[in-house]
Order: sequence, then structure tokens, then C-alpha cells
Amino acid sequence: MTNIRQKNKLNNLLSILALTLILSLILTFNLSAASYSGKLSTSVIYEQGSEQWQDQSLLEFDFQQDLSSDLNYYLKGALTLESYYQQDQKEREFEFEFKEAYLNYYTAKIDWRLGRQNFSWGSSYNINPLNYFNPIDQGAVDPFQSRKAVDGIRAAYYPNFNWQLTGVLTEHAEIDELQSAVQLIRRRWRGYDLAASVFSGNSLQAVPGAGNFYPEVNKIGFDFKGDFSSKNIGLFSEFVSSDYQNARLENTNELIIGLDYKFENNLYLLGQYYYQELPSAQSETNQLLILRAERPFAYFHNWELNLITDLKKGMSLVRPRVIFSLKEGLDLETGAVIKLNQKKESSLNYLNQELIYLSLSKYF
Repeated sequence: MTNIRQKNKLNNLLSILALTLILSLILTFNLSAASYSGKLSTSVIYEQGSEQWQDQSLLEFDFQQDLSSDLNYYLKGALTLESYYQQDQKEREFEFEFKEAYLNYYTAKIDWRLGRQNFSWGSSYNINPLNYFNPIDQGAVDPFQSRKAVDGIRAAYYPNFNWQLTGVLTEHAEIDELQSAVQLIRRRWRGYDLAASVFSGNSLQAVPGAGNFYPEVNKIGFDFKGDFSSKNIGLFSEFVSSDYQNARLENTNELIIGLDYKFENNLYLLGQYYYQELPSAQSETNQLLILRAERPFAYFHNWELNLITDLKKGMSLVRPRVIFSLKEGLDLETGAVIKLNQKKESSLNYLNQELIYLSLSKYF
């Protein structure tokens, strides 16, 4: 126990030293060639299932520095202090991490990116079967909107405006294995953007009941998005077929198809259907319906409502939130995660705890 505490203290000290060094470097840079922004927030969260209170303070910064006309780097760091309260017990956790840190190098036809990064493949809302690399952050209030970056290299080749060929090589998020993928994009084909991709590596999801077993898998994926009809209704879809390199696992398919539309009064509506086959032979398929509504009100404020329904189990997950803009760069946000008709066997049970939260954020 003493060794663990000493290790935590050492990690905390190293994190403080790293943050101090970064801030010192930022202050010495030529700011005319740099841009930076950030967020300072404090939140109070109550998890209803465990009856546990949590307060969280977060300092997040984004920094980009141009080293030349074709070379720059980007840093996104976060310093987090969390406290957990349950009955008479209190726990505190301190963490500093680079959420993203990469170097960009641009040539006439190829853009290179090396370092810790996110890959925004796929056009669907939150659930992206085509995101082969970045796992969802289970500790976030909304895990689907908070994916973890991974270390890797990306090369994007642009023969012209309509075509793009991208190659990616990364480390797996959980195990010591390499992942690779290639994506081909065709833009503006009869009003749609089309993409096809192939992947070879290990699954992002561990097989249930097998510990930390991330099976080898080859995948092929397709994606399209665009508008149809004169009313500019958005249409998007993703499809992924997975070939598992393990005789105990069955090959699977995943499909998403959705629509979105923004009305003249700025009401935005989105709906999508998600079908997912699971590799374990004894597992049932998942069928989810995702609905989202969002609209500004009183000029500066905004409300949002997300609903995810398990069509087979009948369980739903509701995420309402309201953001009040107190003044420029200062927001007050409140929201909740609510489970309706809760079923233990539903996959929605593993996405979130039921909770309510209040957060105050200052942007700079």
C-alpha cells in the first residue's frame, strides 16, 4: 500500500513538473506564430446508483505552434482534480494527461500527422463503427462524445479535391499490438461523399467473459453522407463487416442509417438506427434507436435532448442538458442521465451511471 501511495505521489509530482515546463515553454514562444485556447471548469456530479457525490475541477488547454509554413505541432492537455464523497469517506484523485499531442507536416500532395490523435472516420452521430482506433471514454458523462486518443501516424494523400487516400498505423488502445487501416474518399459524387476502408488489427472491445482478450480481426467498411430532396434533409450511413481470426468467434456486421434536418427556427432533429451483431455465438444482436433534438433559446442559451432506446430489450437512456450563457466565455450547464425501464441484460446498462450534474465553465 505504501509503494502505491509513493507511486501516486511521484506521478503527481511529475505531472506538476510537466505542466510547469509546458506553461514555461508557451510563455517563451513567439505568440505571433502560435494560437492557444482553453477551459477552466468545475463540476458537481451525483451518481444515483452508488449514492456518491463527486466534484471535479478541470483545466484544459489547446496550443498550436507554427514552426514553418509547412510544419506545426498541436498540444491538448488536461489537468484534473477529482474528489469522491460517500458517507464518511472521501477520496481524491489528481491527474495530468496529454489528450492529444502531434506534429503536422505538409507537402504538395501528402499531409503527415505523427503522435497522439483522434480519427474522425464515419458520418454517424456518436456511434461510429468506422472508428477502428479510438475507444469511448467510459468515465465521461457522455462516453460517445469523449473518445480516447491513441499514438500513431497518419498520411493523407490528395491527388485532387474530389479524392483522398489515407493510411493509418497506430498502437492499440489497450494492448501492445499495431493496427493499420486505409481509407479512400470520393467527395461530391452526385451530391454525396463516399468512403471505403479496410482495417487489420485487434478489436476495440474485449470479448465478454474472456478477460482482456481483444481478438484479431479484419474489417471492411463503407460510409456515405449527403443531402437529398429540395429541403436539404441530411442522409448518412455506415456499414462494417468484421472477419474475426478466431475459430470460436463468428463474423459480424454493423449498420447505421440516419437522417437529420434543421428547421428555420433553428430546431435541429436527428434520428438513426443502429444494428450490431456480436462475435460471441451465444450473444444476441443489438438494435438501437438514437434520437437527438437541439435548439437555442433566448438568443444565447441552448437545450439538448438525447434518447437511446434498446429496441429488443425495451430499455431507454435519456440525456437532457441545458447550457446557459451567462456572458461571453462563461457557461453554466446542467444535465442528467436517466434510465427508463432498466434491464440488466441491455447493453445500455454499461454506457452510463444514472446521474445529475451542474458545471460552470470559463473559456479563454
